[in-house]
Amino acid sequence: MNGYLPRIIIADKSNLFREGLKSLIETKKMGEVVDMASDYEVLTDIIRNGCFFEIVIIDTALPGGSGIELHEFLTKNKKNAAILFVSDNDDFEAVMKYRKIDVKGYLSKNGYVEQLSDAILQLSQGHDYYQPQLVPKLNSVLLKSKQDNKLLLELTRRELEVLKSVASGMMNREIAMQLKISERTVKNHIASIFKKIKVSDRTQAAIFAIRNNLIQIH
Repeated sequence: MNGYLPRIIIADKSNLFREGLKSLIETKKMGEVVDMASDYEVLTDIIRNGCFFEIVIIDTALPGGSGIELHEFLTKNKKNAAILFVSDNDDFEAVMKYRKIDVKGYLSKNGYVEQLSDAILQLSQGHDYYQPQLVPKLNSVLLKSKQDNKLLLELTRRELEVLKSVASGMMNREIAMQLKISERTVKNHIASIFKKIKVSDRTQAAIFAIRNNLIQIH
């Protein structure tokens, strides 16, 4: 990386990882590490005290706060900073959550030096960076999510209620009693729901509801 070096904060629970990453970034001239933090409280104090930086590299398991909380704090307090989340494990569901809230960068700690360098370069130029191996699956899921959103908009309020009940495992009679409507009306709603969300049975409807966070699985 030539020319101007972006100013970076490293936030990770491991002393060895922080020091090792700092040495790597500065030796390879990827950026200038201006501060480091071992937990959420230290990181937020650094930011509140006015430290100037452009990128913060954050361990997704940073003690004291979740990745989403860190993203919300940084978005509120340092709107122009880019966030690169790094993780010990490739939890795709977690990655999807970060993508949906517009986190700009993600890299596994099992990634390569070249990927880290590329991530810092892309983020410093205002672009997003997600580990290349994840991109095809991410794009596929995000496309599916957009398609689902269009289908959800076609459902009436009552149909959404019925769909949630179906996904929760309730039978037609139970749904009818809960919503104070006839079983025949429930059947009609279900037929309409299946057609609108393009499924053919209750199991597929339940999967659709879970995928779109209409119900929570405990």
